[in-house]
Amino acid sequence: MELAVEAFGVLDQMKNMLRDEFQDKKAKGGSGEINIERWHFAIQAHADCVMIASRIFIENDINSKYAPAAQLRDLEDFISTHSSTIAGLIETGNPSSGANEAEIQHRLEKAYFCSLTSELILAKELGGFGDLSDALMSAETSEKIFKRMKRRSEDSSRNLQHLFPSPKQEHYDALIQCWGECLQNRYSTAASNLVMKKLNVFPHDKASDILFQMENYISDTKQIDGAISSNVVWAWSQSIYWPAIYKNESYLYSPMAAEKILKRTMDQYELGRIYFQNNTSATKMYNFVLRSYSKMHKGGKTAMERSLALLDDMKQRYDQSGGLIARPDDFSFGLVLRTISNSGTKDAFIQAESILKLMGKFGLMPREKHYLAAMRAFLLSANQNDIDPASVESILDVVKQRYKDDMSVKPNAAIYSACVSAYAKSNSSKSSQKAVLLLEELKTLYEETGDSDFRPDNVMYGAVLDSISKNGTEESVNQSMQILDEMEKNYDSKQTTVAPNRYTYTSVLHAISKTKPTNGVALAEFLMKRMDDRSRSLQDNSVRPDKVTFSVLLDILS
Repeated sequence: MELAVEAFGVLDQMKNMLRDEFQDKKAKGGSGEINIERWHFAIQAHADCVMIASRIFIENDINSKYAPAAQLRDLEDFISTHSSTIAGLIETGNPSSGANEAEIQHRLEKAYFCSLTSELILAKELGGFGDLSDALMSAETSEKIFKRMKRRSEDSSRNLQHLFPSPKQEHYDALIQCWGECLQNRYSTAASNLVMKKLNVFPHDKASDILFQMENYISDTKQIDGAISSNVVWAWSQSIYWPAIYKNESYLYSPMAAEKILKRTMDQYELGRIYFQNNTSATKMYNFVLRSYSKMHKGGKTAMERSLALLDDMKQRYDQSGGLIARPDDFSFGLVLRTISNSGTKDAFIQAESILKLMGKFGLMPREKHYLAAMRAFLLSANQNDIDPASVESILDVVKQRYKDDMSVKPNAAIYSACVSAYAKSNSSKSSQKAVLLLEELKTLYEETGDSDFRPDNVMYGAVLDSISKNGTEESVNQSMQILDEMEKNYDSKQTTVAPNRYTYTSVLHAISKTKPTNGVALAEFLMKRMDDRSRSLQDNSVRPDKVTFSVLLDILS
């Protein structure tokens, strides 16, 4: 901090000395000419101070005189004041005019970049801006700096372009990131959505406009970094977190708009107009769009088909590039599988199975999340009854075998639960039998390994009880009661941390409702009292009956 302030002081001394010398020579009847190298050196030093200010401003709340914006203004004023003098020295062929103008231009470009990004970097180091309003104010400040840089460049003479540099790709990208920051999920509160709703132009639209300006402004002979387009696509993908945005547009509008930018970028890549400095940038861009579709829970068949088409497009681009870009990764396949499972279409499970097989062609082995998404595709499918749940169990078998072979994946409780649920939702006559066998299998795994991933949870027990309840026999009631007793006993003796909740008890009531045994009413009333007693003794509201519980009770009493 002290060294930085000292640097600012030295800069002030240098400017004062130049001013005094210039005026002194003028007063003595001279031209006031000073060696051009000294002017250039002063400009370089001033630009360095702007860069210093942008860094110390991050960690210190110092006098506004030293803030990056103030330092940049001083630099601009200094150049504007003396530009005609410098131009004269260049035109008269001053022997020192061959100074490194490229280095001066580079320093000035860096100074503008630091000023554009200083507040954004500060915010990121502190975990974000205070709220959306702060983020918007910062983006607007950066936009003013950007526009000033562009205007000064356009108004300057050709021989002084090194003193009035035009925005380069990094400046456009910096401004895009400033506007993109405004769309971070962490800012999306009720109050911030009211602010967002009042904007004339949304931040992601701003980002798109800046991208298109850059493409028109940058010379056709220069390639554009595809990572900049990726930042714009990311901004569009964030709109799903903002009700003020997505509630005012047609469903799937934002993902489809992001997809359009993506496709345009990839087409320009094939024409040689765009390059990817990092080969993973294209994959990340596809993943941003795929993630948007995976979040659209009402996207149904359309979202699924567009995700599958995007994955197919990735494969084609990957092949056409000789394996250089757009390689689908673990995340890509996970997002597509999630969209498929969310779709609820009758062919969702078949599509999911094909995706699991496709992963192998890219040297990827499915993880637990991939297998689970495929199994859930069955559970959410509109055509469950036409598919044998044994197909879902075959996925569990694959995971079990891989665990046995090299332990690369685990047949965890979530995967077992999905398999049990598949049987529970089917019309299979062996549903309850399978459910109990799978529960015992998982319990054995947990007992043998002590691995908490294998510990049966409420979801697993709920799926088993759901499966049993559909039998409609007195035996199913007895089985349900035995499982409930076991859960209570294991929890009370601290053998497990999994306690039965209202859904567990309600599943047992469902079994009673289906069977209507002679002691059904008494048993139901006993269960309701048991729920109330445990809720009070354990001080656990998750055991208290809810409207579903009372609805099942009324069915038993009727």
